[in-house]
Amino acid sequence: MYLIYSKKQKARILHVDAENFPGVDIVQDLSQPNSLSFCDKLKGSKLFILANVLEHIPKKAHAEFLKKIYSKMKSEDGLIITVPYDYPYHADPIDTMYRPSPNELNQLLPLTWLEGEIVSAGSYKEEFKRMNVFKKIRKLLKPLWILQKPTKWLENHRLFYLFKQYQITIVFGVK
Repeated sequence: MYLIYSKKQKARILHVDAENFPGVDIVQDLSQPNSLSFCDKLKGSKLFILANVLEHIPKKAHAEFLKKIYSKMKSEDGLIITVPYDYPYHADPIDTMYRPSPNELNQLLPLTWLEGEIVSAGSYKEEFKRMNVFKKIRKLLKPLWILQKPTKWLENHRLFYLFKQYQITIVFGVK
């Protein structure tokens, strides 16, 4: 999750993640009850950005998680949500295969939704072109291996995206 807030006409971007990766400002497991308490200290307008987060949270926890964000929003604060729409399985560490449309996302919170659309976001072809020959052969032959786990078979669906675009749902709303 990213959080942009302004104070005296200066913007600050906070990168919040459960892992301490380079560039992460706040390490926080957003599934914990008081995980957004740091927002109480931030003054000024806020723009919450959930960039490809919801597909990694169990579906039954979406409403509670979004309710927490909504409770930290003040009047005129914004929320941008992006999620895969037509995109292969990608464990990170989990992928719930949550692939909503803009209308489905708009129904999750009582915001004034200003924009929502499905956008193209590249394809597997670009990644595939950068691979060495041996890796390409392995990627092409791997789906034929019948003794693999079902979850691994799901990961092989990326090959379908050699010839079609990934699609991402994006919505923007204000409180």
